[in-house]
Amino acid sequence: MSAFKRLALGAALSAAFVLTAQAERLVGVGVATLDAGPKAARELAIADALEAAALSQGAEITSADYVNGGRVATSSRLAAAPLPPGRVSVLEEGEKDGLYRVKVALDAPPPGPRADGGHCPDGRTVGRPIKRRLLTSYVYLDHPASASDLGNVSTGLPSELARRFARLPRFSARDGGAFGVLPDPRESDPASGLDLVRELGRREDVQFVLAGRLIDSGSAGDQPDFSLFNADKGRPGVFYDGPLAGLFGGGVVLQPSARRFDLELWVYDAFTGALLVRERFVDTAHGQVAGRSLPPFASEAFWRNDYGRTVDKLLDKAAERVDTLLACVPFMTRVAKVEAGSRIYLGDGGLSGLKVGDSLIVYKPRPAKELRAAGSERKLGIAELLSGDATVTQVQPKLAVAEVRNARYRVETGDLVRFVPGR
Repeated sequence: MSAFKRLALGAALSAAFVLTAQAERLVGVGVATLDAGPKAARELAIADALEAAALSQGAEITSADYVNGGRVATSSRLAAAPLPPGRVSVLEEGEKDGLYRVKVALDAPPPGPRADGGHCPDGRTVGRPIKRRLLTSYVYLDHPASASDLGNVSTGLPSELARRFARLPRFSARDGGAFGVLPDPRESDPASGLDLVRELGRREDVQFVLAGRLIDSGSAGDQPDFSLFNADKGRPGVFYDGPLAGLFGGGVVLQPSARRFDLELWVYDAFTGALLVRERFVDTAHGQVAGRSLPPFASEAFWRNDYGRTVDKLLDKAAERVDTLLACVPFMTRVAKVEAGSRIYLGDGGLSGLKVGDSLIVYKPRPAKELRAAGSERKLGIAELLSGDATVTQVQPKLAVAEVRNARYRVETGDLVRFVPGR
């Protein structure tokens, strides 16, 4: 299977889906060589079968002319129509003539709500939660002036998000608010952070990096409030000291009575730098939202404030949404140590949810083979070489030992390991 096909399969695993209005069945047959062992071959054969099923419902041919050695040539590409969401069943499978053959059926269910605890877009069950390491990083401010009374919100938000993700069964999260992912803070495109994300992922040994930007935290409505003896000109709001404002030495402040919190979150795959999630969360608070009524951000008093209660609920909603979107992304980690050529040690164990007998697939990253979107300079990630499969043989609280079989390449420290959930 090509690196592009593996990348496409990974994207399908991490995508959220919407149920179709009418049930249908698509069938496809796929094959893969047994060079990397039966476990890895099965995964690749299923991916090949799904692509065949997609081609059975239609395809699109694109072509382009280019100059090669002074001659004009044409390049054509066959693109399958998108697969409808549904449940994938393996109808037949087996080994023959050095190939692993699989026949699958995709059944689109009748209309209904998505069950996040049910099946992933490719038909896998979400399965038992295995804790994936996530680092929350610096949050950028689009309008620093409107957030001036929120204190160090750029580093406070990552800390709060890490606390919320750490409560979820699928994550082991920690605060990295001191780290930024954008090479230029003025850059608005999160895709520009690919290289820094990969460096952060390697250095901090995490699977995901979360960052974002606070788009707006400004007033959405004002109400008048009195200020005696001009004492409060420094507090947020518009101060009026025109005619009649001098009565009793006072003035009028237009105090915010409603305030927005508009946050965009980005979640990256720390191994490839690919942007997996880009979601926006917006709400408006009413009541005591600024000025003397606003305690320091993330303090106990802040969460009891009208604005703080709104922010608190929004951050919980954001964590739950990201958890849903990443539920189908398999657990991945790096090889921490290699012994006797085939015994590998992983920096995750029983506390992460790994068990003896778990199946793994080993990949070798190819940093020199960076993938870009067709016809553009937009970076997608890095290619990988499928090396072989492995089985967990020993589990301790913070580490696991696995035996690699059928390795096509020498397994080394830093190689990638992906958990294979059951179908």
